[in-house]
Amino acid sequence: MADISILQLPPTSYVNANDVTVVVQDGITKKVSANVFQGGIIGPIGPIGPAGPTGPAGPTGPTGPQGPQGTPGQQGPTGPAGAAGTAGATGATGATGPTGPTGATGPSGTGPTGPTGPTGAAGTAGPTGPTGATGPSGTGPTGPTGPTGDIGPTGATGPSGTGPTGPTGPTGDIGPTGATGPSGTGPTGPTGPTGAAGTAGATGPTGPTGAAGTAGATGPTGPTGATGPTGPTGAAGTAGATGPTGPTGAAGTAGATGPTGPTGPTGPTGPTGSGDVVGPASSVDSEIALFNGTTGKLIKRATLTGLVKATTGVASAATAGTDYVTPTGTETLTNKRINPRVVTAASTATLAPDISAGDQYNLTAQAAALTVSAPIGTPVDGNKLIFRILDNGTARAITWNATYTAIGVTLPTTTTVSKTTYVGCIYNANNTRWDVIAVTTQA
Repeated sequence: MADISILQLPPTSYVNANDVTVVVQDGITKKVSANVFQGGIIGPIGPIGPAGPTGPAGPTGPTGPQGPQGTPGQQGPTGPAGAAGTAGATGATGATGPTGPTGATGPSGTGPTGPTGPTGAAGTAGPTGPTGATGPSGTGPTGPTGPTGDIGPTGATGPSGTGPTGPTGPTGDIGPTGATGPSGTGPTGPTGPTGAAGTAGATGPTGPTGAAGTAGATGPTGPTGATGPTGPTGAAGTAGATGPTGPTGAAGTAGATGPTGPTGPTGPTGPTGSGDVVGPASSVDSEIALFNGTTGKLIKRATLTGLVKATTGVASAATAGTDYVTPTGTETLTNKRINPRVVTAASTATLAPDISAGDQYNLTAQAAALTVSAPIGTPVDGNKLIFRILDNGTARAITWNATYTAIGVTLPTTTTVSKTTYVGCIYNANNTRWDVIAVTTQA
């Protein structure tokens, strides 16, 4: 037996006859029992030889599944609050808004003045009470007045005519005021004849004013006299403005309904009709009904489709091209006139013709340089478009979009003063342009 090898057994390991180990013989790995080795017990293992070089690293294995998420940790304590920031400066006060309009003045609250009541009769005047002492004047004290001299005798009345004024005699002392007599004027006696006016004596010199006498005590107030007759009513004052109308009062309760009147007599019976029309058992809403037969009593449902024409009251289907023109059919119209769609403006800086709205565009008083844009819309081969341009007495420049292609003519680049210019175009679907085939200006 050859090629026996025992690899890397621990130094303290031994085998007996019953152990199984791995051997390689002639390149073939085998498992054999230990008793096959030389027919005896294997001796102790020799020392381990040096380790061979490390083999290349094997490929990295697949990543294992992610483990379960751990329990969240406890939230940390809240940090201390930061110091309060400095308050910002107060903004400037905004401008005061405009004052709102003053509301309308309401109607005057004062109503019309009522009539003045009658004035009562004046009562009898009571005696005048004593005059109170006069307070000291701010001016210094006046010296004492000398005594008043006696009143001189009155001279005889002279003939008419004013003589010189005699001297005024001295004023006598003022006697005490007597008690006021009862109110009421006695009857007036007859007026005596007027004597001849005497000549006035000369006025004597004014004597010194005597000292004022002491005022008598004021007597008690007399009883109020009877009310006098009512004076005439004064003119009516101007009526005040009418106050606003008060709110409308709540509607009153409706009165009870009156009894029903007697039924009138029945009118005469009208003549009996003569239709007896009978129709089908059902129909379609808004469907046309036609007479069925000639009895005048039967009707039927119309089954016509499309446009309907009537001949002497009898309905029948209309024929396209004979009874009417179809939108896209090929028909011949005889003795018909198609009016062109004309769009007119006095002046514009940019003219953008819309072929869905007009066939001819007129400018009657162009007052600025003009730019003619490409037409708006979807033209078809052979569409015609005409421009008629007249300035306002001053020549105006004209700029044309590149879609306008001159064919045997020259597009005008300016107007001729106060002359009308025509430009005629036809749409060419082959090159998607408008061919200008006619340009002419008034002579």
